[in-house]
Amino acid sequence: MPATDAGAALRSAEPATGWFLDEVVYSGSFLDLSGETANTRSVDFHPDGTLLFVVGRDTENVVTYELSTPWDVTTGVAVDSLDLSPVLGARDHPESVAHGLFIRKDDGGLMWVWNRTEILEYTLDEPWRVSSARPTGNRSFAGTVLRGHDIDFRPDGLVLYVDDRNSQAVFQFALAEAWDITTATLEYTLDISDQEEEVRGIEFKPDGTRMFLMDTARRDILEYHLDTPWEIASARFVQALSVAGQHDNPRGITWRTDGQRFYITQASGLPALHQYDLVTR
Repeated sequence: MPATDAGAALRSAEPATGWFLDEVVYSGSFLDLSGETANTRSVDFHPDGTLLFVVGRDTENVVTYELSTPWDVTTGVAVDSLDLSPVLGARDHPESVAHGLFIRKDDGGLMWVWNRTEILEYTLDEPWRVSSARPTGNRSFAGTVLRGHDIDFRPDGLVLYVDDRNSQAVFQFALAEAWDITTATLEYTLDISDQEEEVRGIEFKPDGTRMFLMDTARRDILEYHLDTPWEIASARFVQALSVAGQHDNPRGITWRTDGQRFYITQASGLPALHQYDLVTR
């Protein structure tokens, strides 16, 4: 499954350390999410790959799956869940729906859910146990974000990124205090209108040198390289990888921490999480 190439010479000189889309294998492996979620959106992992977290938009929940084999979603079993409806139903929002998800990786003690134009914060009293989560804050980005879907944070918690399919942009917000969403201010807006049709997923390589967007209308993963890590002002589009052969309604994207496997959620039909392996060059 070759990618649409816009930089083969650059990538052919790179070591086979993952996080490239030049050649990808889809084995048909997936986790059926239909028993717990509907209209599945964003996903996140525990750093060791033993826990998977999934947002259901229509079911208004976050579900935890335990993986007996780390990073292999076919071994996942639902073990915990959080009902988001009490918070979503109380929002003064024209369409209050859960989309994006991020759990702080160093301790599993904070979780954020993206709700169209605002971010909802939860504190997990028991690390990584979503049923122990309680709402502890929120921040509206209305007026800047028109129709956001997914989020990512810089590992130090000082920068937040939000994709926006209506604005055809990715927003970079600086946080004056690490992980404190109330201190966020707009730092840069990246225009992706030359590539984007309907973006609904975002994830960065852990060193901040690559950004991946899930375009659900194109059914493509869009890959950008950042000349200055974590600064989207330096981002340049490199290539697109089609997942249309496996998905008619893809949504979220996330990666294994070593960059050798990535995962795509399917929202309609059979809600599922599909895994793709990268071929070592």
